[in-house]
Amino acid sequence: MSVAAKICGLSTEEAVTAAVAGGAAFLGFVFYPPSPRAVSADKAARLGAAVPSGITRVGMFVDADDDTIGAVLAEAPIDLLQLHGHESPDRLADIKLRFALPVMKAV
Repeated sequence: MSVAAKICGLSTEEAVTAAVAGGAAFLGFVFYPPSPRAVSADKAARLGAAVPSGITRVGMFVDADDDTIGAVLAEAPIDLLQLHGHESPDRLADIKLRFALPVMKAV
């Protein structure tokens, strides 16, 4: 059995480089302003642009509305949405359909 590691809360070029060098399959960028690890869409765009092909860039959101998610996706190269709030199964399905990206839900 193989394991695919996700490193989350990346906010510096050094952290992204270390995660890639360490073999991370998923790199997480936090878009929840109260978090000390939160990044702007612009910063995530800069950090995500250098991520090699084959590594999934994950956007982590907490109870975000469509406008918030859409604004991030308009700037940052995100491959998968990770939701950490109180999103219902219906909300997950709506987000997946609306943004045409895979969705992961923390429970």
